[in-house]
Amino acid sequence: MKNLELAPRNISGDYEIPQSVSVIKESSFDACYNLTGIKIPSNVYKIESNAFHACSGLKTLDFSGASVDLDYGCFYGCNTLNNILGSENIKTLGGCAFMNCMKVTDFNFGDALTKIGYEAFRNCYGIKEFVIPKNVTSIAINSFEGLKEGSKIYNKSSAVLKSSDTLTTYSMLSISLNDEKRGSADIDRSVAEGIIVKYNSEEYIKCGSDIPLLLKSNDGYIISGVAYSINNIPKPYILKMPYKSIDLKVVFSECTNHEYYDLEIINAATCTEDGEKKVSCTICNGKYNMSIPKLGHDYSTEFTIDKEPTCTVPGEKSRHCTRCDERSEITSVSALGHNYSKEYTIDKEATCVEEGSKSRHCIRCDAYTDQIKITATGNHTYDSGVITTPSTCTKKGVKTYTCSVCKRTKTEEIDMSPHDYAKYKVIKPTCTSEGYTEYKCRDCDNIKYDNYTDMIDHDYIYQGIYEYPSCTMEGSNLFECSQCGKLGYTIIKPLGHDYVLFTTIKPTIYQEGFGTYICKHDARHRYDYVIPKLKAVSLVRLNSSGKTMAMGTSYYLKASVYPGNAANKSVSWKSSNTKVATVNTSGKVYFKSPGKAYIYATAKDGSKKSAKATVKVLPKKVAKIKLSSGKKKVTVSIAKTGGAKHYEIYRSTKKNKGFKKIKKTASRKYVNKKLKSKKTYYYKVRAVYGSYAGSFSKVYKVKVK
Repeated sequence: MKNLELAPRNISGDYEIPQSVSVIKESSFDACYNLTGIKIPSNVYKIESNAFHACSGLKTLDFSGASVDLDYGCFYGCNTLNNILGSENIKTLGGCAFMNCMKVTDFNFGDALTKIGYEAFRNCYGIKEFVIPKNVTSIAINSFEGLKEGSKIYNKSSAVLKSSDTLTTYSMLSISLNDEKRGSADIDRSVAEGIIVKYNSEEYIKCGSDIPLLLKSNDGYIISGVAYSINNIPKPYILKMPYKSIDLKVVFSECTNHEYYDLEIINAATCTEDGEKKVSCTICNGKYNMSIPKLGHDYSTEFTIDKEPTCTVPGEKSRHCTRCDERSEITSVSALGHNYSKEYTIDKEATCVEEGSKSRHCIRCDAYTDQIKITATGNHTYDSGVITTPSTCTKKGVKTYTCSVCKRTKTEEIDMSPHDYAKYKVIKPTCTSEGYTEYKCRDCDNIKYDNYTDMIDHDYIYQGIYEYPSCTMEGSNLFECSQCGKLGYTIIKPLGHDYVLFTTIKPTIYQEGFGTYICKHDARHRYDYVIPKLKAVSLVRLNSSGKTMAMGTSYYLKASVYPGNAANKSVSWKSSNTKVATVNTSGKVYFKSPGKAYIYATAKDGSKKSAKATVKVLPKKVAKIKLSSGKKKVTVSIAKTGGAKHYEIYRSTKKNKGFKKIKKTASRKYVNKKLKSKKTYYYKVRAVYGSYAGSFSKVYKVKVK
């Protein structure tokens, strides 16, 4: 076997893929909800898209060190996966490869990894720290979108990791010198805490931070280059740490020959006057003033028309300086003379009774020549016409046209107008003839037929059974059309044998039974039957191993009985401690008071198979606290909370962080003394019962008097 195409949907527990498999095909384990562990052999080199999509019960994944490519969404939605083994040789991660794997806290990839796809770790809330191996060359956008705020990414590779508001990203910096005898280079390690950190004994720098470089050249040398990739770092040599690991190269050079470059133009040189500029040596950084020689005129090789000639007036041209207004070789341009068109232009249009004229025009001015008369056309210009005799649906009409120049007229015949039909009569269809609509002209009573409709179906009325069926023979029903009396028949299928089991000895899960099957339709058809023993329950499994919730809440447990063909799948429910939690016959668990209890589901078929879930009940969430400010003190009043034996009071000077427990008390009132005047404090409280603690109240603030 080379390819694993499709796993059974009812696969459950831990599964080891055969050693003969080298490719796990697309969606092969999709939605195998009861799969809890998977071991992939080391010779698998490819896992195709969505192979383990939505395996919501999968907890352990062992790659056995396989050198493998993961396609799109391989483990998308495996939201209980929390243990990944043997992943050090994975080569590529496709888009959404581990998206929504919310329980995984530790991904250990080796230097074989080269690519991280789009949203590969989106919503992997369990990630607190993640190391990107050094040989990764491509990190797609949003690869780590949705991680919890404060998560840290350590990027050892040269691939850029896009920044995110919720992530803190670090990368590595190495510094190499062209000659260690010429100088030294390091980073300023006095920068703020948290910018330079160590993780797994390796040094990282916070991405996006400004890192001052401490560069020192020895006598006789200068710093001639500080760069990584194609990025040069100018003085004062502050490195903006990129979102990738880099090798910073520092070059020291011996200053032997000055090489000048322009700093600024003090006075620009012109065609006739010298200029002045400030220059600097690129090697020793010395600055000097130097003369810029005058440029001289730079006349164009082409003449420029300064004044355009016309047909009758000469023009002027010269060669212009490209930098100033100076001109050279000023020359007259001859008048163009008239350029008459070969084609004639109509000066006056001829009409049907009056002559016109035409001539050849100059293409540049209004002059013209060779004027010729145009003979009257004799072509009348008729208007659009007026209907002088209207047409009807039985007789043609007349339209008269008039010349707009000489008022001559002509006529033409107009086609008869269409009939003006109106609906006259509608003939309905029957089961033996079509229907149609009769139309009559309003003006001449002409008749036409249109809108034909299909014959309607026969209206068959059931008359009764014509011939009754038996177990093996067909019967028939009789129908008659209510409109035309036509008869019709429909077939009644044979009844078939409808056997009913009459049990003599009922089976149990421990012994067989005995009975006789007798056909309902014909008691002559019968046979004896040994009834197999009932299938016993071999396993009871719950959908949850337990829950920790506040008292007063509830949730449903669902019991699954195996095998699926067990005769009696019913279970009974029982709590080990009804003071802590109870359960009804539907598996609904009610959390009553703080403590721990076990909920048992036991098969009712006598097999005594059972499963249990552990529930822990916490005190209720503190609904409200009241803060009263006094002089350098605050009184905390706590609303009575179900299940509370003590209350833990937390305080901070910031709203969303820095809370520390200041008191554990059985009283619902506590005075917090020795506070700073005019300072604002934030408080939150939770109820506790022994080792069981409820949820915190919302945060309240107060300003001390």
